[in-house]
Amino acid sequence: MEPTPTEFKYRTKIDPAFELIHERIIPADVRDHEKVLARIRGRLEQPSEFVEVRVWAISPLGVELHTTLDVINLQQGNAVDLELVVYGKRTSFQGLVCSVVLQREESVQLGIRFSSPEPVQDEFAEKRTSNRWLCSEEYVPVAHCPSPGKFDDVIRLKLRDVSSQGMQLSTSLRNKYLIPGMNLVLTVVFPLGPVVQVRATIARTSVQRIGAEDRLVLGVSFTEISETAKKAFGQYLVQFSTAESIAELNSTGFSPESVAQSSSIYYLKTEADYRAALELRFQANQKADQLGSISRPEDTGDMFDTKSRILVAKRNNKVIGTGRFRFPLLDEALELEQFITWPHDFPRRDQLVEVSRLATDHRFQHSDLLVGMLKYAASTVLSDERPWVLATVMAKYIPFYKKIGFQPTDLSFDNPKWDGTQHVVLMNGLQAILGKDVKPLYWNFIWSEVANFWVETGMVQPTRLDRIRMFTLRQFKPLTRLALSAKPRYKRKSRTDQESAEKADS
Repeated sequence: MEPTPTEFKYRTKIDPAFELIHERIIPADVRDHEKVLARIRGRLEQPSEFVEVRVWAISPLGVELHTTLDVINLQQGNAVDLELVVYGKRTSFQGLVCSVVLQREESVQLGIRFSSPEPVQDEFAEKRTSNRWLCSEEYVPVAHCPSPGKFDDVIRLKLRDVSSQGMQLSTSLRNKYLIPGMNLVLTVVFPLGPVVQVRATIARTSVQRIGAEDRLVLGVSFTEISETAKKAFGQYLVQFSTAESIAELNSTGFSPESVAQSSSIYYLKTEADYRAALELRFQANQKADQLGSISRPEDTGDMFDTKSRILVAKRNNKVIGTGRFRFPLLDEALELEQFITWPHDFPRRDQLVEVSRLATDHRFQHSDLLVGMLKYAASTVLSDERPWVLATVMAKYIPFYKKIGFQPTDLSFDNPKWDGTQHVVLMNGLQAILGKDVKPLYWNFIWSEVANFWVETGMVQPTRLDRIRMFTLRQFKPLTRLALSAKPRYKRKSRTDQESAEKADS
Protein backbone atom coordinates (compact mmCIF):
# COMPACT_ATOMS: atom_id res chain seq x y z
CA MET A 1 0.00 0.00 0.00
CA GLU A 2 1.37 3.40 -0.96
CA PRO A 3 1.97 5.72 2.01
CA THR A 4 -0.18 8.82 2.11
CA PRO A 5 1.29 12.29 1.84
CA THR A 6 0.25 12.93 5.43
CA GLU A 7 2.40 10.06 6.66
CA PHE A 8 5.47 11.28 4.81
CA LYS A 9 5.07 14.89 5.88
CA TYR A 10 6.16 13.98 9.40
CA ARG A 11 9.53 12.46 8.79
CA THR A 12 10.00 11.07 12.30
CA LYS A 13 7.10 8.68 11.75
CA ILE A 14 9.10 6.96 9.03
CA ASP A 15 12.80 7.03 9.78
CA PRO A 16 14.95 9.68 11.47
CA ALA A 17 17.79 8.64 9.14
CA PHE A 18 16.29 10.96 6.51
CA GLU A 19 17.74 13.80 8.57
CA LEU A 20 21.19 12.62 7.45
CA ILE A 21 20.19 13.41 3.88
CA HIS A 22 18.84 16.93 4.27
CA GLU A 23 20.63 17.98 7.49
CA ARG A 24 19.00 21.21 8.70
CA ILE A 25 17.00 21.80 5.52
CA ILE A 26 13.31 20.95 5.45
CA PRO A 27 12.91 19.46 1.96
CA ALA A 28 10.24 20.54 -0.49
CA ASP A 29 7.41 18.03 -1.01
CA VAL A 30 6.95 17.26 -4.69
CA ARG A 31 3.35 16.90 -5.88
CA ASP A 32 2.18 14.72 -8.75
CA HIS A 33 1.59 17.63 -11.11
CA GLU A 34 5.01 19.23 -10.58
CA LYS A 35 7.62 18.80 -13.31
CA VAL A 36 10.23 17.08 -11.15
CA LEU A 37 11.16 13.69 -12.61
CA ALA A 38 13.77 11.04 -11.80
CA ARG A 39 15.33 7.91 -13.23
CA ILE A 40 17.58 5.60 -11.24
CA ARG A 41 19.65 2.47 -11.60
CA GLY A 42 22.03 0.52 -9.41
CA ARG A 43 25.74 0.78 -10.14
CA LEU A 44 26.76 -2.86 -10.27
CA GLU A 45 29.41 -4.62 -12.32
CA GLN A 46 26.72 -4.84 -14.98
CA PRO A 47 24.65 -1.68 -14.56
CA SER A 48 20.93 -2.23 -14.81
CA GLU A 49 18.59 -0.19 -16.98
CA PHE A 50 17.30 3.16 -15.76
CA VAL A 51 13.81 3.02 -14.30
CA GLU A 52 11.49 5.91 -13.64
CA VAL A 53 10.65 6.63 -10.00
CA ARG A 54 8.52 9.17 -8.20
CA VAL A 55 10.27 12.14 -6.57
CA TRP A 56 8.73 12.53 -3.15
CA ALA A 57 10.84 15.34 -1.65
CA ILE A 58 13.93 17.26 -2.66
CA SER A 59 16.48 19.64 -1.17
CA PRO A 60 19.86 20.99 -2.32
CA LEU A 61 21.55 18.15 -0.38
CA GLY A 62 19.51 15.14 -1.39
CA VAL A 63 16.34 13.59 -2.71
CA GLU A 64 13.70 11.15 -1.51
CA LEU A 65 12.29 8.75 -4.09
CA HIS A 66 9.22 6.55 -3.88
CA THR A 67 8.86 3.30 -5.79
CA THR A 68 7.97 -0.36 -5.27
CA LEU A 69 10.10 -3.48 -4.88
CA ASP A 70 8.99 -4.90 -8.20
CA VAL A 71 10.43 -1.84 -9.98
CA ILE A 72 13.85 -1.66 -8.31
CA ASN A 73 15.35 -3.33 -5.27
CA LEU A 74 18.14 -1.34 -3.59
CA GLN A 75 19.57 -1.65 -0.13
CA GLN A 76 21.24 0.87 2.15
CA GLY A 77 24.79 1.51 1.00
CA ASN A 78 24.20 0.67 -2.67
CA ALA A 79 25.77 3.01 -5.21
CA VAL A 80 23.37 4.41 -7.79
CA ASP A 81 23.20 6.50 -10.95
CA LEU A 82 20.51 9.15 -10.78
CA GLU A 83 19.03 11.46 -13.36
CA LEU A 84 16.87 14.38 -12.23
CA VAL A 85 14.83 16.77 -14.34
CA VAL A 86 13.73 19.83 -12.36
CA TYR A 87 11.39 21.96 -14.46
CA GLY A 88 13.28 21.20 -17.64
CA LYS A 89 16.78 21.39 -16.12
CA ARG A 90 18.41 17.95 -16.39
CA THR A 91 21.14 16.83 -13.98
CA SER A 92 22.97 13.52 -13.78
CA PHE A 93 24.77 12.11 -10.76
CA GLN A 94 27.22 9.26 -10.78
CA GLY A 95 28.78 7.36 -7.92
CA LEU A 96 26.14 8.47 -5.44
CA VAL A 97 25.45 6.39 -2.37
CA CYS A 98 21.97 5.34 -1.30
CA SER A 99 21.98 6.65 2.26
CA VAL A 100 18.69 5.21 3.51
CA VAL A 101 16.36 2.46 2.31
CA LEU A 102 12.94 2.41 3.97
CA GLN A 103 10.64 -0.52 3.17
CA ARG A 104 6.96 -0.67 4.05
CA GLU A 105 5.18 -3.64 2.56
CA GLU A 106 5.69 -3.28 -1.21
CA SER A 107 6.48 0.42 -1.05
CA VAL A 108 10.08 1.62 -0.97
CA GLN A 109 11.22 5.01 0.17
CA LEU A 110 14.80 5.76 -0.92
CA GLY A 111 16.79 8.58 0.59
CA ILE A 112 19.77 9.57 -1.55
CA ARG A 113 22.30 12.26 -0.75
CA PHE A 114 23.95 14.12 -3.59
CA SER A 115 27.29 14.12 -1.81
CA SER A 116 28.78 12.66 1.34
CA PRO A 117 28.13 14.66 4.50
CA GLU A 118 31.07 16.93 5.29
CA PRO A 119 32.40 17.83 8.73
CA VAL A 120 31.32 21.18 10.10
CA GLN A 121 33.74 23.78 8.78
CA ASP A 122 34.54 27.38 9.33
CA GLU A 123 32.71 29.69 6.98
CA PHE A 124 36.05 30.83 5.54
CA ALA A 125 37.41 27.31 4.96
CA GLU A 126 39.25 26.92 1.66
CA LYS A 127 37.72 24.48 -0.80
CA ARG A 128 39.20 25.49 -4.15
CA THR A 129 42.62 24.68 -5.51
CA SER A 130 42.86 28.03 -7.36
CA ASN A 131 43.35 31.43 -5.74
CA ARG A 132 40.20 32.95 -4.36
CA TRP A 133 39.40 36.36 -2.98
CA LEU A 134 37.02 36.99 -0.11
CA CYS A 135 34.33 39.59 -0.74
CA SER A 136 34.05 42.56 1.59
CA GLU A 137 31.47 42.06 4.32
CA GLU A 138 30.58 45.75 4.13
CA TYR A 139 30.27 45.89 0.34
CA VAL A 140 28.84 42.54 -0.70
CA PRO A 141 27.92 41.91 -4.35
CA VAL A 142 24.53 40.29 -4.82
CA ALA A 143 23.15 38.08 -7.56
CA HIS A 144 19.76 36.85 -8.62
CA CYS A 145 18.41 34.23 -11.00
CA PRO A 146 14.98 32.82 -11.93
CA SER A 147 13.58 30.38 -9.40
CA PRO A 148 13.05 26.94 -10.99
CA GLY A 149 9.39 26.08 -11.28
CA LYS A 150 8.05 29.31 -9.77
CA PHE A 151 6.27 32.00 -11.72
CA ASP A 152 7.60 35.54 -11.40
CA ASP A 153 9.98 34.58 -8.59
CA VAL A 154 13.71 35.06 -8.28
CA ILE A 155 16.38 33.59 -6.05
CA ARG A 156 18.57 36.14 -4.32
CA LEU A 157 22.14 35.25 -3.44
CA LYS A 158 25.18 36.93 -1.91
CA LEU A 159 28.71 36.49 -3.19
CA ARG A 160 31.10 35.28 -0.50
CA ASP A 161 34.25 34.73 -2.53
CA VAL A 162 35.41 34.66 -6.14
CA SER A 163 38.07 32.73 -8.04
CA SER A 164 39.02 32.54 -11.71
CA GLN A 165 36.97 29.35 -11.96
CA GLY A 166 33.81 30.28 -10.09
CA MET A 167 32.19 31.73 -6.99
CA GLN A 168 30.84 30.78 -3.62
CA LEU A 169 27.31 32.04 -3.01
CA SER A 170 24.95 31.94 -0.07
CA THR A 171 21.17 32.06 -0.06
CA SER A 172 18.13 31.14 2.01
CA LEU A 173 17.37 27.53 2.91
CA ARG A 174 13.94 27.99 1.34
CA ASN A 175 15.44 27.52 -2.14
CA LYS A 176 14.98 23.74 -2.35
CA TYR A 177 15.58 23.14 -6.04
CA LEU A 178 19.19 24.35 -6.23
CA ILE A 179 20.94 21.02 -6.72
CA PRO A 180 24.44 20.10 -7.97
CA GLY A 181 24.73 20.10 -11.74
CA MET A 182 22.02 22.71 -12.28
CA ASN A 183 22.86 25.50 -14.73
CA LEU A 184 22.13 29.05 -13.61
CA VAL A 185 21.97 32.39 -15.42
CA LEU A 186 23.12 34.82 -12.73
CA THR A 187 22.71 38.58 -12.82
CA VAL A 188 25.44 40.02 -10.59
CA VAL A 189 25.09 43.50 -9.09
CA PHE A 190 28.26 45.12 -7.74
CA PRO A 191 28.24 47.96 -5.20
CA LEU A 192 29.10 51.24 -6.91
CA GLY A 193 29.56 49.30 -10.13
CA PRO A 194 27.89 47.75 -13.16
CA VAL A 195 25.40 44.92 -13.50
CA VAL A 196 26.67 41.90 -15.45
CA GLN A 197 25.37 38.47 -16.36
CA VAL A 198 27.27 35.18 -16.10
CA ARG A 199 26.38 31.56 -16.63
CA ALA A 200 27.45 29.00 -14.04
CA THR A 201 26.87 25.42 -12.93
CA ILE A 202 26.33 24.38 -9.32
CA ALA A 203 29.30 22.21 -8.36
CA ARG A 204 28.46 21.56 -4.71
CA THR A 205 25.97 22.44 -1.99
CA SER A 206 26.27 22.62 1.77
CA VAL A 207 24.69 24.20 4.82
CA GLN A 208 26.86 26.57 6.84
CA ARG A 209 26.33 28.78 9.84
CA ILE A 210 26.87 32.38 8.71
CA GLY A 211 26.40 34.93 11.43
CA ALA A 212 23.36 33.96 13.45
CA GLU A 213 21.59 31.79 10.89
CA ASP A 214 22.01 28.72 8.73
CA ARG A 215 22.47 29.45 5.03
CA LEU A 216 22.59 27.35 1.90
CA VAL A 217 26.06 27.72 0.39
CA LEU A 218 26.66 27.00 -3.29
CA GLY A 219 29.97 26.47 -5.03
CA VAL A 220 29.45 27.33 -8.70
CA SER A 221 31.76 27.05 -11.70
CA PHE A 222 31.70 29.58 -14.52
CA THR A 223 30.52 28.19 -17.85
CA GLU A 224 30.28 31.54 -19.66
CA ILE A 225 31.67 34.91 -18.58
CA SER A 226 32.21 37.87 -20.91
CA GLU A 227 35.17 40.22 -20.97
CA THR A 228 32.90 42.97 -19.67
CA ALA A 229 31.94 40.79 -16.71
CA LYS A 230 35.59 39.93 -16.04
CA LYS A 231 36.48 43.63 -15.90
CA ALA A 232 33.58 44.27 -13.53
CA PHE A 233 34.75 41.45 -11.26
CA GLY A 234 38.32 42.77 -11.46
CA GLN A 235 37.29 46.31 -10.52
CA TYR A 236 35.32 45.05 -7.52
CA LEU A 237 38.13 42.74 -6.40
CA VAL A 238 40.84 45.39 -6.58
CA GLN A 239 38.64 47.81 -4.64
CA PHE A 240 36.98 45.69 -1.97
CA SER A 241 38.52 42.20 -1.83
CA THR A 242 41.63 40.60 -0.36
CA ALA A 243 43.51 40.66 -3.70
CA GLU A 244 47.18 41.45 -3.03
CA SER A 245 48.29 42.76 -6.42
CA ILE A 246 47.07 43.73 -9.86
CA ALA A 247 49.30 41.04 -11.39
CA GLU A 248 47.41 38.47 -9.35
CA LEU A 249 44.15 39.63 -10.93
CA ASN A 250 45.56 40.09 -14.44
CA SER A 251 46.88 36.52 -14.44
CA THR A 252 43.33 35.22 -14.01
CA GLY A 253 41.73 37.50 -16.59
CA PHE A 254 40.08 39.74 -13.98
CA SER A 255 41.85 42.92 -15.13
CA PRO A 256 40.38 45.97 -13.35
CA GLU A 257 39.63 49.17 -15.23
CA SER A 258 41.27 51.37 -12.60
CA VAL A 259 43.40 50.93 -9.50
CA ALA A 260 43.24 54.66 -8.79
CA GLN A 261 39.46 54.53 -8.40
CA SER A 262 39.85 51.79 -5.80
CA SER A 263 42.32 53.86 -3.76
CA SER A 264 41.92 56.73 -1.31
CA ILE A 265 44.20 59.55 -2.50
CA TYR A 266 44.93 62.43 -0.13
CA TYR A 267 47.72 64.49 1.42
CA LEU A 268 49.01 62.75 4.52
CA LYS A 269 48.34 64.15 7.96
CA THR A 270 49.59 61.47 10.36
CA GLU A 271 53.00 60.18 11.34
CA ALA A 272 51.88 56.63 10.51
CA ASP A 273 51.13 57.62 6.92
CA TYR A 274 54.48 59.43 6.68
CA ARG A 275 56.40 56.38 7.87
CA ALA A 276 54.45 54.22 5.40
CA ALA A 277 55.38 56.66 2.62
CA LEU A 278 59.07 56.42 3.57
CA GLU A 279 58.84 52.64 3.53
CA LEU A 280 57.26 52.68 0.08
CA ARG A 281 59.90 55.07 -1.28
CA PHE A 282 62.59 52.69 -0.08
CA GLN A 283 60.95 49.52 -1.39
CA ALA A 284 60.06 50.97 -4.80
CA ASN A 285 63.57 52.27 -5.45
CA GLN A 286 65.13 49.10 -4.11
CA LYS A 287 62.98 47.08 -6.51
CA ALA A 288 64.09 49.33 -9.40
CA ASP A 289 67.80 49.11 -8.41
CA GLN A 290 67.92 52.88 -7.85
CA LEU A 291 69.25 53.05 -4.29
CA GLY A 292 72.61 54.70 -3.86
CA SER A 293 73.86 55.50 -0.36
CA ILE A 294 70.42 54.88 1.12
CA SER A 295 70.28 51.84 3.40
CA ARG A 296 67.00 52.25 5.27
CA PRO A 297 63.57 53.84 4.71
CA GLU A 298 64.34 56.84 6.95
CA ASP A 299 67.14 57.85 4.57
CA THR A 300 64.59 58.62 1.82
CA GLY A 301 63.32 61.59 3.84
CA ASP A 302 65.00 64.96 4.18
CA MET A 303 64.36 68.53 5.30
CA PHE A 304 62.25 69.19 2.20
CA ASP A 305 59.58 66.80 3.49
CA THR A 306 58.71 69.31 6.20
CA LYS A 307 58.13 72.01 3.59
CA SER A 308 56.09 69.92 1.15
CA ARG A 309 52.66 68.36 0.71
CA ILE A 310 53.11 64.59 0.59
CA LEU A 311 50.48 62.71 -1.38
CA VAL A 312 49.57 59.11 -0.55
CA ALA A 313 47.30 56.56 -2.19
CA LYS A 314 45.94 53.91 0.16
CA ARG A 315 44.19 50.64 -0.59
CA ASN A 316 42.96 48.30 2.14
CA ASN A 317 44.56 50.65 4.66
CA LYS A 318 48.00 50.22 3.04
CA VAL A 319 49.97 52.95 1.26
CA ILE A 320 50.56 51.85 -2.35
CA GLY A 321 51.56 55.21 -3.87
CA THR A 322 53.20 58.43 -2.76
CA GLY A 323 54.65 61.66 -4.14
CA ARG A 324 56.04 64.94 -2.82
CA PHE A 325 54.88 68.39 -4.00
CA ARG A 326 56.78 71.48 -2.86
CA PHE A 327 55.92 75.15 -3.41
CA PRO A 328 59.20 77.07 -3.11
CA LEU A 329 59.34 80.81 -2.56
CA LEU A 330 61.35 83.07 -4.83
CA ASP A 331 64.37 83.08 -2.51
CA GLU A 332 64.16 79.40 -1.50
CA ALA A 333 66.57 76.96 -3.13
CA LEU A 334 65.22 73.99 -5.06
CA GLU A 335 66.28 70.50 -4.01
CA LEU A 336 68.31 70.09 -7.20
CA GLU A 337 70.27 73.30 -6.42
CA GLN A 338 72.34 71.23 -4.01
CA PHE A 339 74.02 69.91 -7.16
CA ILE A 340 73.46 72.38 -10.04
CA THR A 341 72.63 76.05 -10.60
CA TRP A 342 69.09 76.95 -11.63
CA PRO A 343 69.29 78.91 -14.92
CA HIS A 344 68.04 82.52 -14.96
CA ASP A 345 66.05 81.95 -18.17
CA PHE A 346 64.02 79.12 -16.59
CA PRO A 347 60.72 79.74 -14.75
CA ARG A 348 61.10 81.50 -11.41
CA ARG A 349 61.02 79.31 -8.31
CA ASP A 350 57.79 80.91 -7.11
CA GLN A 351 56.12 80.01 -10.42
CA LEU A 352 56.59 76.27 -10.20
CA VAL A 353 55.68 73.16 -8.23
CA GLU A 354 58.59 70.86 -7.49
CA VAL A 355 57.60 67.17 -7.79
CA SER A 356 59.79 64.45 -6.35
CA ARG A 357 59.82 61.11 -4.51
CA LEU A 358 57.14 59.59 -6.72
CA ALA A 359 56.81 55.91 -5.89
CA THR A 360 54.24 53.16 -6.39
CA ASP A 361 53.98 49.66 -4.99
CA HIS A 362 55.52 47.28 -7.53
CA ARG A 363 52.45 45.04 -7.25
CA PHE A 364 50.36 47.79 -8.84
CA GLN A 365 52.71 48.85 -11.60
CA HIS A 366 51.34 49.02 -15.16
CA SER A 367 48.07 50.32 -13.74
CA ASP A 368 46.59 53.81 -13.65
CA LEU A 369 47.69 54.39 -10.04
CA LEU A 370 50.38 56.97 -10.89
CA VAL A 371 48.03 58.65 -13.36
CA GLY A 372 45.33 58.88 -10.68
CA MET A 373 47.80 60.53 -8.31
CA LEU A 374 48.86 63.02 -10.99
CA LYS A 375 45.21 63.86 -11.72
CA TYR A 376 44.53 64.50 -8.05
CA ALA A 377 47.64 66.63 -7.69
CA ALA A 378 46.92 68.63 -10.86
CA SER A 379 43.46 69.51 -9.59
CA THR A 380 44.83 70.77 -6.27
CA VAL A 381 48.31 72.26 -6.74
CA LEU A 382 48.31 74.08 -10.08
CA SER A 383 47.23 77.68 -10.39
CA ASP A 384 47.69 80.72 -12.58
CA GLU A 385 50.49 81.85 -10.27
CA ARG A 386 52.23 78.44 -10.36
CA PRO A 387 51.59 76.91 -13.79
CA TRP A 388 54.98 75.17 -14.10
CA VAL A 389 55.79 71.65 -12.88
CA LEU A 390 59.39 70.58 -12.27
CA ALA A 391 60.45 66.94 -11.91
CA THR A 392 63.73 65.04 -11.85
CA VAL A 393 63.61 61.55 -13.36
CA MET A 394 65.84 58.72 -14.52
CA ALA A 395 66.54 58.52 -18.25
CA LYS A 396 64.32 55.45 -18.71
CA TYR A 397 61.26 57.39 -17.56
CA ILE A 398 61.71 60.41 -19.87
CA PRO A 399 59.63 58.93 -22.78
CA PHE A 400 56.59 58.59 -20.50
CA TYR A 401 56.94 62.11 -19.14
CA LYS A 402 57.23 63.52 -22.68
CA LYS A 403 53.96 61.84 -23.67
CA ILE A 404 52.05 63.51 -20.85
CA GLY A 405 53.39 67.00 -21.57
CA PHE A 406 56.82 67.36 -19.91
CA GLN A 407 59.76 68.69 -21.91
CA PRO A 408 63.33 67.47 -21.29
CA THR A 409 65.97 70.08 -20.48
CA ASP A 410 69.75 70.07 -20.72
CA LEU A 411 70.02 69.89 -16.93
CA SER A 412 71.13 66.69 -15.21
CA PHE A 413 73.02 65.77 -12.05
CA ASP A 414 74.05 62.89 -9.83
CA ASN A 415 72.62 62.57 -6.34
CA PRO A 416 74.62 60.12 -4.19
CA LYS A 417 71.38 59.00 -2.53
CA TRP A 418 70.17 57.50 -5.79
CA ASP A 419 71.92 55.22 -8.25
CA GLY A 420 71.64 56.88 -11.64
CA THR A 421 71.76 60.30 -13.26
CA GLN A 422 68.77 62.54 -12.57
CA HIS A 423 67.36 64.46 -15.56
CA VAL A 424 65.33 67.64 -15.18
CA VAL A 425 62.00 67.88 -17.04
CA LEU A 426 59.57 70.80 -17.11
CA MET A 427 55.91 71.17 -17.98
CA ASN A 428 53.51 74.06 -18.17
CA GLY A 429 50.66 72.34 -16.38
CA LEU A 430 47.96 74.75 -17.55
CA GLN A 431 48.95 74.33 -21.18
CA ALA A 432 49.02 70.53 -20.80
CA ILE A 433 45.52 70.58 -19.35
CA LEU A 434 44.39 72.63 -22.37
CA GLY A 435 45.92 69.99 -24.67
CA LYS A 436 49.20 71.63 -25.71
CA ASP A 437 52.29 69.45 -26.27
CA VAL A 438 50.47 66.28 -25.10
CA LYS A 439 49.88 63.10 -27.08
CA PRO A 440 46.13 62.80 -27.85
CA LEU A 441 45.65 59.42 -26.17
CA TYR A 442 47.50 60.52 -23.06
CA TRP A 443 45.57 63.78 -22.86
CA ASN A 444 42.33 61.80 -22.78
CA PHE A 445 43.76 59.33 -20.28
CA ILE A 446 45.22 61.89 -17.87
CA TRP A 447 44.22 65.50 -18.47
CA SER A 448 40.72 65.38 -19.98
CA GLU A 449 38.90 65.00 -16.65
CA VAL A 450 41.12 67.62 -15.02
CA ALA A 451 40.35 70.02 -17.89
CA ASN A 452 36.61 69.48 -17.41
CA PHE A 453 36.97 70.20 -13.69
CA TRP A 454 39.00 73.35 -14.22
CA VAL A 455 36.64 74.73 -16.88
CA GLU A 456 33.48 73.92 -14.88
CA THR A 457 34.84 75.57 -11.73
CA GLY A 458 36.09 78.62 -13.61
CA MET A 459 39.72 78.03 -12.57
CA VAL A 460 40.78 78.35 -16.21
CA GLN A 461 39.26 80.37 -19.04
CA PRO A 462 39.99 78.55 -22.31
CA THR A 463 40.15 80.58 -25.51
CA ARG A 464 38.17 79.63 -28.60
CA LEU A 465 41.30 77.96 -30.00
CA ASP A 466 41.72 76.02 -26.74
CA ARG A 467 38.14 74.75 -26.97
CA ILE A 468 38.61 73.65 -30.58
CA ARG A 469 41.84 71.85 -29.63
CA MET A 470 40.22 70.02 -26.68
CA PHE A 471 37.19 69.12 -28.80
CA THR A 472 39.50 67.60 -31.41
CA LEU A 473 41.47 65.65 -28.79
CA ARG A 474 38.25 64.22 -27.33
CA GLN A 475 37.54 62.52 -30.66
CA PHE A 476 40.38 60.13 -29.80
CA LYS A 477 38.72 59.09 -26.53
CA PRO A 478 37.16 55.84 -27.89
CA LEU A 479 40.64 54.68 -28.87
CA THR A 480 42.26 55.61 -25.57
CA ARG A 481 41.22 52.64 -23.43
CA LEU A 482 41.84 50.20 -26.28
CA ALA A 483 45.32 51.54 -26.96
CA LEU A 484 46.43 51.86 -23.34
CA SER A 485 44.99 48.47 -22.32
CA ALA A 486 47.52 46.89 -24.68
CA LYS A 487 50.49 48.48 -22.95
CA PRO A 488 53.59 46.24 -22.87
CA ARG A 489 55.10 44.74 -19.77
CA TYR A 490 58.53 46.32 -19.67
CA LYS A 491 61.51 44.20 -18.79
CA ARG A 492 63.75 45.92 -16.30
CA LYS A 493 67.15 46.74 -17.78
CA SER A 494 70.32 45.61 -16.14
CA ARG A 495 72.56 48.24 -14.61
CA THR A 496 75.02 47.91 -17.52
CA ASP A 497 72.26 48.38 -20.09
CA GLN A 498 70.92 51.37 -18.19
CA GLU A 499 74.30 53.06 -18.02
CA SER A 500 74.81 52.44 -21.75
CA ALA A 501 71.41 53.98 -22.52
CA GLU A 502 72.18 57.03 -20.40
CA LYS A 503 75.52 57.50 -22.17
CA ALA A 504 73.77 57.21 -25.53
CA ASP A 505 71.18 59.83 -24.49
CA SER A 506 73.94 62.22 -23.43
